[in-house]
Amino acid sequence: MAFHNVTDLIAAYEAFGSAKEAFHMNGQQTVEFQDDTYATGIVYGMAHLVNEAGGKDVLTTH
Repeated sequence: MAFHNVTDLIAAYEAFGSAKEAFHMNGQQTVEFQDDTYATGIVYGMAHLVNEAGGKDVLTTH
């Protein structure tokens, strides 16, 4: 999953908001500073989401 702007992040969080249960783990990150006001980077994370389907809990991992 890649995010290129705030709009992408908002859409992803809204989609995950319907989960019955959620666990998120943020890991390491890399940051490359372009100048005093701009940087790019990568953040590694994992999400476990539990939703209900057919009366049973279903685990999805991202």
